[in-house]
Amino acid sequence: NLAAAGAEVTAIDGVRVNEADGWWLLRASNTQAVIVARAESASAAGLERLKERVRTELRRVGVGIHEAYLPALTVPDIAELLRDSLGCEPAQSTELAHVLYDKTYGNPLSLRQFLLSLHQEGLLHFDHAVASWQFSLADIQSRQVAGNVVESLAARIRLQPPRTQRALMLAACIGSQFELSSLGALCGLSPLEAAEALWPALREGLCLPLDEEYRFALLTDPVVGPLAGPLADPLAGQLETCCDGRELDLALQTTYRFPHERVRQAAGSLLPPDELPGVHLMLARRLHARCTDAAEDQALIDQVNHYNRGSRELTDPSERREVARLNLAAGLRSKATSAFSEASAYLQAGVALLDSDPSPPDSDLAFRLHLELAECSYRGGLLERAEELLALLAPQPRSDLDRARVATLQVELCATRGRMDQALEVGLAALERLGVALPRAADEPLVALALAELRRLLDGRACSELLAPPAADSDELLVLQRLLLATCAPALVLSPNVLSLLALRLATTSLRHGHSRLAAAGYALYAVVAANVLGRYAEAHAFGRLALELDRRI
Repeated sequence: NLAAAGAEVTAIDGVRVNEADGWWLLRASNTQAVIVARAESASAAGLERLKERVRTELRRVGVGIHEAYLPALTVPDIAELLRDSLGCEPAQSTELAHVLYDKTYGNPLSLRQFLLSLHQEGLLHFDHAVASWQFSLADIQSRQVAGNVVESLAARIRLQPPRTQRALMLAACIGSQFELSSLGALCGLSPLEAAEALWPALREGLCLPLDEEYRFALLTDPVVGPLAGPLADPLAGQLETCCDGRELDLALQTTYRFPHERVRQAAGSLLPPDELPGVHLMLARRLHARCTDAAEDQALIDQVNHYNRGSRELTDPSERREVARLNLAAGLRSKATSAFSEASAYLQAGVALLDSDPSPPDSDLAFRLHLELAECSYRGGLLERAEELLALLAPQPRSDLDRARVATLQVELCATRGRMDQALEVGLAALERLGVALPRAADEPLVALALAELRRLLDGRACSELLAPPAADSDELLVLQRLLLATCAPALVLSPNVLSLLALRLATTSLRHGHSRLAAAGYALYAVVAANVLGRYAEAHAFGRLALELDRRI
């Protein structure tokens, strides 16, 4: 519904909608049976507008909304939390709550990170001699808080063992979720060693497993040794079950996730920038080796995103061309969901890979990338950019079909910019190269001849009998029909007779060759011309009904 209304929608891994205020998305959670909504804007007012848009769209499709607002924690909230978790006296917990509120402004995530940091630094510790938690208000008051949550989390990660820090940094490059085997390959570790490296992060809540089999890897690894603390007793009884190796195999296939996007950002911020391209290239190659030609949308997008982030490390010309082809495929999939700005980014990345290739370029691939980039630029409102790209493509020595593809976009662009004479000239010239010669000064006798041809092809059949012809989606037919449709726009303004000839040719082309996915649009256009130009109202009604039925079927 949103795409049909003209919104810029990306339907990959959920639904993302770009708007003037920012963007919002809906997607299924990877860890819970819920739908997650997210919105981002540069201003508070814009964010409120986006949130209201999400509510409106959900109500439009019949989703009942019951809102629960989760404001920041208050001082009494924090005091109650401290009494429950630390066993503080009311006066003591209230004093500490005031200090914590001043430091974190009641943000739950910031509060949790700050408390964990205090514990790691010994400013909040359990004294076994007196069996109670101990702290100094003066020391906590003097403790500096990181400027934001990401900085606070990064400080926590720096307290982990070096190998754990490295594992978290590389995991952040993979994404919000990561497989143990992929992380091990990045770190140069076996999956078992990668599980060991993650163990301190698991204990600190910096990453989480998506299933319980991860424990068997740790229990069977002699380096880790016996587990201590609260996990020891529950797991001790399971040691015997690891003997056959089945649980270990499951453990090495475990997927982990970061508990919050801010944790992933913090881990990623610690990786030296000059390492990032190489890491992403390694990830891309690993994903590419596992993908088939018919890869799902998200699998393709993931590998292309990693390739593009690591593109400066691509030195092999053949690999650069392969990545350019992958960018073309990703651009086409994004274009199919009307995400024209996202599609343009992939197509531009493909163009850049070929432009910097010192070996002879793949002319067909380069032409396709530039043509698709021109179309996405046009559809996305970047008319100047689209015109520049088409000016580069038009003089190239290509086939008549390729030249017709360029001409179609030129016609649409000229018509959009109000240059109707130029649009009609370009369209008619391109049609003539495809063997369809239509004079600019068409007269009524020519229209009558075209009508006679239509009646001959109908051969007395009613329009309701025309649903039987087989589907026909050859490149030649689609290119011709799209060019005919595009040229109708300037003809509508400049010449009713030329418009009639174009509409009749669209109808007769489908009658001769079968119904392509553009046949319904062609019949609908002829119905409009038959009623408004030719005065053939009954025929217009019949072709209009035919177009509607075809649109439902094709």
